[in-house]
Amino acid sequence: MRIVPAFIDIAIFLSQLVILGSFFYVAYIWGNLNRAIDCRADINTDSPLEPGIPQTGANVSEHFRIAIRWGFWMSLLTFTRAILA
Repeated sequence: MRIVPAFIDIAIFLSQLVILGSFFYVAYIWGNLNRAIDCRADINTDSPLEPGIPQTGANVSEHFRIAIRWGFWMSLLTFTRAILA
């Protein structure tokens, strides 16, 4: 006996599909993600480092790009798991 109505399954499926598509678009299609100016920050400060001075901090922009791409792959795995279940 099914307790949850079918439209809830459809709503969850569509929301997962939208999230997956959004991550894919931002990570691999949207050109601004790769053309963005690199932002660097030092672990000891709360503000970005000024451009033009020697850059010793972490590349925050690259970390953001990696996080977006990981989000896509994790969403893909979750979506695939939901389909198989």
